[in-house]
Amino acid sequence: MKYLYFFFLFCWTGLVYSDGGEARIDFLLDRLEKANDFKVKIAAAQELGRTADGTVVDWMLKAFAKESNVSVRLATLSSIAKIPDHRVLAPVIFLTQESMLKDSEILTIERIVWTFRKAIDVNAWEKQLLTSKDSKLRGISAWLLGLSGSTRAIPNLKIATKDHVNTVKQRAYRSLGLLGHEKEAQFCKLAAQKEKQRSVKNVALLCMAWIKMKSDRTLPPEKNPFHSLNDDLRELMPKSFTPQTYTVHASNHSGNTKLVDALNQMDSQHTSERQDRRIPLMEPQDVFPTMRMSASVMADMEYYAQDVAVLRSTLKLRAKDVDDCYHQRLEDKAKIEGDLLLAVTILGSGKVDSVKYLENSLTDKTLRSCVQSVVKSTAFPNTGFKSVTINYQFSFFPPKDQRFDF
Repeated sequence: MKYLYFFFLFCWTGLVYSDGGEARIDFLLDRLEKANDFKVKIAAAQELGRTADGTVVDWMLKAFAKESNVSVRLATLSSIAKIPDHRVLAPVIFLTQESMLKDSEILTIERIVWTFRKAIDVNAWEKQLLTSKDSKLRGISAWLLGLSGSTRAIPNLKIATKDHVNTVKQRAYRSLGLLGHEKEAQFCKLAAQKEKQRSVKNVALLCMAWIKMKSDRTLPPEKNPFHSLNDDLRELMPKSFTPQTYTVHASNHSGNTKLVDALNQMDSQHTSERQDRRIPLMEPQDVFPTMRMSASVMADMEYYAQDVAVLRSTLKLRAKDVDDCYHQRLEDKAKIEGDLLLAVTILGSGKVDSVKYLENSLTDKTLRSCVQSVVKSTAFPNTGFKSVTINYQFSFFPPKDQRFDF
């Protein structure tokens, strides 16, 4: 009966919108986002995959972002893979950088990238991996090259394992595991023996495991990205997906540029005196007190950079509360300037398990107590990890344009 219902639904839309393809696409997008029955949403997604082009992907992902039903979310991603257009790549890759995704959703996106690998301009992405000043773009480059199927990228991926940013190193090791053979397994083994950062060491070890599983043909289906989701890509333009394609899309979908610049500044590893302790948030009339913040992450298993980015962003949303703790101490006439260093262990459920202050951290008890209270009351997202430890550094400096009477 349900198949008859779907047949009627799309036959009806075909009759109603036979004179206007755009109107029909709009109707399907509306059903994907607003239908009450999840089966109708899935059917709408599948029909979009058969009839839409790459320009519709952003709208499909807007519906995806609002959707809570796991089956609908996966059907939406799988349907995007049916669109034979290189323009699907930038939106789905951007999604991995901006959203908290389940492992099954990340795997589906990796399968989309693998399916569209002919569109990846390997030379251009290799150049970005080695020369880009943007660590996020280097990380994306390392990840994409691993899914490109191009073994000629291996030498540059080995170079990327020496990157100064851990997430780039992790992705480089994982891509070596995806592309490599026995020679790369030995490289990862030696690197794991020398690596001091636990999270990077774990991925280097996983590199060896991936190569062995590929060789033995024991790669679990739920971990295997090498599965094509579309066998008819004759219209796909080779080497059409470049770093410029992605960065243009990302810049057009990153929201308020002042907010993006401010968040990037909060990630800086260096501190300096600020002229003003306030930056615009989304709209000019809203103000957001800030301090410099940086973070490094350790986990007990393989994880994706976007998961870590979301964990870090969660505490950034509480930056105002942390900053208020410092402001209150200044108003109490306390002379405080420097770094507050703490290790926060977060369980897979999102609950904060422990907060510990590290050596060389500010010793002001009131400031410590206030910041610890903010961190413990923060609702972190469910990651599925057993635990993740994030080392946060908050650097406080009295602003030049605000005076406190000491």
